[in-house]
Formats: sequence, C-alpha cells, structure tokens
Amino acid sequence: MSSDGTVTIKGTGSTSITIRGAETSNYKAAVKTIPVVVERKKLSGSIKLFSGSYVYNGKAKQPKVTLGNLVLNRDFKVAYSNNVNIGTAKITVTGTGRYKGTLTRTFKIVPAQPKISAVRSDAAGKIQVKWEKQSCGGYEIAYSRQNNFSSVTKRATVTGSTSISKTVTGFTSGKTYYVKMRAYKTVNGQKYYSAYSQKFSVTVK
Repeated sequence: MSSDGTVTIKGTGSTSITIRGAETSNYKAAVKTIPVVVERKKLSGSIKLFSGSYVYNGKAKQPKVTLGNLVLNRDFKVAYSNNVNIGTAKITVTGTGRYKGTLTRTFKIVPAQPKISAVRSDAAGKIQVKWEKQSCGGYEIAYSRQNNFSSVTKRATVTGSTSISKTVTGFTSGKTYYVKMRAYKTVNGQKYYSAYSQKFSVTVK
C-alpha cells in the first residue's frame, strides 16, 4: 500500500477494498474503504470475423467479432462505421473492464452478384447479353472460348446501372463462346467488384 492509501492490484476487476477492524481493549471497531487502482491489460491480437463476404442489400452489416478468448461486452465492446453502403467498412474494438486500448479492422461491402437473363447471337459475329438491373456503378462482361475462362477473348464494360443489355461484335461465326459478368462500383477511387454471375454459352451466327 502506498502512502496515499491507494492499492494497485493485478488481474482483478475490483474497484475498492473494505477493511474491517475488530474492537479490542485499545481500539474501537472501524470500517475503512480504500480505493483501488486496477491495472488494465492492453488489448492485443487479431480481430476475427464470422464471415469474409458482405454483399450490399441496403442494410447495416455487423459481422460477429471474436478476439482470442475475450468475452464481448465484458472484456471489449464493438462499434461499426461506414457499414451500410458499398465500400470499406470499419470495426473498432474497445477494451472494457480489465482491458484497455482499441483495435481496428476493415471489411468490404461489395455489389450483389448480377443475374444474366439471356445470352444470344442474332446476327453474324454478334453476342447480346441481357441481365437484371441492380444497384451498382456498372458492369463488366467477360467472353471466352474456354469453359473455365483460362483466357478471355473480350471484355466489355457498361457504365451506369440503368442499362440491362449489351451487344458486342467481332466474334467468330460458328464458334461457341462462354459469357459471365460482374457488377462494380467505384468509391473514393477504388473499384469494388461483385462475384461473377453464372456463366452461359452461345454459338455465334
């Protein structure tokens, strides 16, 4: 105990110590409460998230957070920011109780996977792709002669989310091509891409 009556205790959540003195022939009974300064540990380790994929749907994303063996709302609390729209969201973990300090981690919110409604070739050398409109900044369509897209023959970019079809020329008549697409949105100079759609095949006229 220090001269000012303050006690430092390691590994405890106590905030005070009560000392009770028994009455003797020389002393009266007394109760003394001494404030305690709790030595708090600094947060450390990696923030782990329940899932690694977060798709925009207009609702706030609040992925479950774990931090080693620590217990949420006892040892730490969690706050989310920028976690609704497409872009980079932030998680801030702040120590409570026996722990102090903060840790942060980010995660991405990406556009929803687009849905192709039709792929066809109605004219020589042309492929038309139609899809369902969604909230994004645009679309990227990939065309390949290989089923596994080991090489890409062409790529077409559609700017804006209002278009629902794209016709591209320059394909070889009589050949089969595979088509897939993904949505994107640019936020603060960075492009955020969705997963690719289901792939389709078409034989060019």
